[in-house]
Amino acid sequence: MGMDVYSVGEIRRRGAPSMAKELKAGSERALASLRNVRSSSFNSLTDAQKNFLGEVKGKIKTELKSVAAEAEEFISTPHLLFRPVSMILAIGLPLIFPLFFIPLKILLGYIVSFLLWYVTLVAYFATEVAMKPPWYRTGLSLKAQPSYWKHCVHNPLEDLQLEFEDVEFQGAEGRTLRGWFVPVPEYVEDKSREKIMIVCVHGAGRDRRAFLRHSQIFAEAGYPILMFDLSEHGLSDGQGLGFSFGRREKLDVLSSVRYLRKARGAERVVVVGTSTGASSAILAEGLYPGSIDAIIAENPFTRPADLFRLHLNEYAWSKIEWPGKDPLFVSVLIFGAGDVALDRIGL
Repeated sequence: MGMDVYSVGEIRRRGAPSMAKELKAGSERALASLRNVRSSSFNSLTDAQKNFLGEVKGKIKTELKSVAAEAEEFISTPHLLFRPVSMILAIGLPLIFPLFFIPLKILLGYIVSFLLWYVTLVAYFATEVAMKPPWYRTGLSLKAQPSYWKHCVHNPLEDLQLEFEDVEFQGAEGRTLRGWFVPVPEYVEDKSREKIMIVCVHGAGRDRRAFLRHSQIFAEAGYPILMFDLSEHGLSDGQGLGFSFGRREKLDVLSSVRYLRKARGAERVVVVGTSTGASSAILAEGLYPGSIDAIIAENPFTRPADLFRLHLNEYAWSKIEWPGKDPLFVSVLIFGAGDVALDRIGL
């Protein structure tokens, strides 16, 4: 690809406009040639890549077929590894054989101890699930929140246009409890109920946002509200222990009531709780009668062990098909698990 060169005399003889057209045409021809070369190069590169990828895929398929054939051949051969009964006997025989020479009383004691150990172990893990249910989380996560919260999962201002304060106060055993305090909005004219304050106590595994969707009703009725996280929940202090069926939570309720009376000047305090929060409020009033002026308890439970046994029976053993009536050992396990739960939570 060459470039035309013209002398000054040639330009004068042929005229500038004519020469300009020729130069423009020459430039366009040169650019077209460059595009063709570039396109050809890219096409060649693409073809090479396709060929390379095709070869790699072919080799991978061949290797996979070879490995699958070897695995099938290995499994089909009579290896001990693929004979479960023989494998169990081979491993367990040295452990089982001495049992034939142990006196009957000792053998029975060994079997009973063995069964009790595993029943206790299963009960222990069952209580772990009960104290830390699948929905149990710390922090204020936005993941997997219940639909009945109706998207009130951020804060009072963002979700409901209610002014609020981030607060924290001292709980039992030196724990710091954290939450939101929502004063009566400025647009509410009747401020006569400002000294009657409401504490909202969430259920097990939830956090302060459990009552966020209700807070607007209380605030516009003229009541200041405290929504806080129980210990081991939300942003309050904790060590990942889960909930304790009200044993620890009742002290958190008392701490929240004390905070409203001392720091906010509350004259009367109403506690609104659900599930564990409701039972915790009742237990708190029972521990220190007169500390709470009124309680609104939504679905509280009576005894922790009974609740735990009910859940264990409904959500675990009821899913298993037992022939006829439930075996005796299932009833023993459920009852024992309830006792383990009480021991773990300190009741």
